[in-house]
Amino acid sequence: MFGLLHTGDSYKSQTEYLVSCTQTYLKLCYGSACEIYDLALQNKQLVSFLMIKRDGAKSPPRKLEKYKKTDKLEDEIQEMYEELVAHSCTTKLYATFSLESFINAFTTYLINQKILNNVQDEVKEVILHTISRLYDKLSTLDKWEEITHQFGQNRLNKSTVLWKRFCNLYNFRDNIVHDKPVFILRTGDAIKIKKGMIAPVRREEAEPSMIARYIHDAYQACKIHDDMIRKLYTITGISEEGTKTDFFVLPQNYHRKIKNVVKRLEELEQELRESVTPSLKPEGYQELM
Repeated sequence: MFGLLHTGDSYKSQTEYLVSCTQTYLKLCYGSACEIYDLALQNKQLVSFLMIKRDGAKSPPRKLEKYKKTDKLEDEIQEMYEELVAHSCTTKLYATFSLESFINAFTTYLINQKILNNVQDEVKEVILHTISRLYDKLSTLDKWEEITHQFGQNRLNKSTVLWKRFCNLYNFRDNIVHDKPVFILRTGDAIKIKKGMIAPVRREEAEPSMIARYIHDAYQACKIHDDMIRKLYTITGISEEGTKTDFFVLPQNYHRKIKNVVKRLEELEQELRESVTPSLKPEGYQELM
């Protein structure tokens, strides 16, 4: 069904390989989140100090200075945080790469099964080549929609939460992979050129529960990955067992494990935010985590 990729001494389907990469970075993301939680739990006062310092205060309140320990411990927490951010971003990117590989190969599979099943090999190669070139011109999102339109028992419902999250995931991917130059005007406003049009760059506001959000976003990207593939199987009437079940990222036990660490991080972050009393907050303080 799927194209093969040579990995070391053996061949593996390209989608399986990308799924494996996604799983690897999700595990790294989960490990980083657990390490941050354990270290922060043991050093709550230090983390409260870093929350204020990282939020832009030039000089954190003196009452919190006593909680500053060694630079080594401070650097260790910062390094863990940066690793979590990188692992989260990479997990999301590999999820999009895997979905793109899957839809390309699934298109070929459906064409072979439902159009070219009784066509002679010589003619089949020409037809398949022509159809493939037509599909190659479509965007990834359009391919998912077109496949369900051509081969599905019904169409994709584009008003569902799953489809909107799927689109948001690919918007994230496009923003990372297809970088667009940003220009700063004299007014301080930022603009970018997209498809020949000038568009303002939206300022992103700091969101609450930042540490928990990174592991949560990575998990959600993997869940979107698996849910979209299952949805495609259902709409096209193709049995998962009849093709390949190694195209799903999340093992059964990962839902509980990740939800638990997200919950613990959110509770810890809430406790730390509440521990920073208004009298200790610097002028202009905003919630960071």
